[in-house]
Amino acid sequence: HVSIAMLEQEGYAHALLKRNGVSPWSLTPLALLTCWLAEEVRTASLTKLKYLRFIAQGADLLIFWSTNQRQIFQERLGVSDDRLFFVPFGIETEFYPPRPSSGGKYVLAVGNDAGRDFHTFVAAIAEIDFPVKIACPRERLAGVDIPSNLEVLGRVDHLHYRELLYGAAVVVIPSRPATAYPTGQTALLNAMSCQRPTVVTATPAMADYVRHGENTWTVAGEDSGALREGIERILSDDARAAHIAEGGRRDVVSVFNAETMWGTIAGRLQRLVN
Repeated sequence: HVSIAMLEQEGYAHALLKRNGVSPWSLTPLALLTCWLAEEVRTASLTKLKYLRFIAQGADLLIFWSTNQRQIFQERLGVSDDRLFFVPFGIETEFYPPRPSSGGKYVLAVGNDAGRDFHTFVAAIAEIDFPVKIACPRERLAGVDIPSNLEVLGRVDHLHYRELLYGAAVVVIPSRPATAYPTGQTALLNAMSCQRPTVVTATPAMADYVRHGENTWTVAGEDSGALREGIERILSDDARAAHIAEGGRRDVVSVFNAETMWGTIAGRLQRLVN
């Protein structure tokens, strides 16, 4: 048997019991599927860091979705390389198939987590002569002046979200460059799967997923001018937009899908019990 925590905090109790030699947890291999741990570690106080180091030493494997996290786990948590496993994130391609489009009707940004940089996004689109929609918790836009071309949708369900992707001329994923986890990877891959062109902030955490000019258009972080230019390039060049959209769809089908991800994880977990 092997225990896998989805996500990391669900395995902390097991890790503590394992470290204290409590059976059967001490006898069961533990894998933590991590999402936010690297960011938490990066910004943790000394007291919190000591606790997280103790937890990490109780796990047999840390699984993570961006290669930049390896160094953080090694240096901040003291985890040896043989207990670290990167796997590309994968989404449900069956729920996000391509659909014939008569042309996108708006620029779209979506997202819930704090790693998104919607302040830069709003500054970028304020001067674009094109409709814009954003689906995010309204508190993420606190203190932001909403321009007349921007429709704020708040939270939306998964069906509405998919329809928004299909109707977008370009899907934009703006993020904070220092964030250690790949914020926006799910939205990026969902849009790619739907074969929509995308513009994304180039960050170390997203480097495993992006090929500039091939499966997305990358721009510098926290630079509204660069983001505006990237959006306008896609809006003004149908051939480039189609090329990027097709490249994104191919990458999702070949690599960034749930079946591939879980197959890779299963193979690594098998090694914990052999």
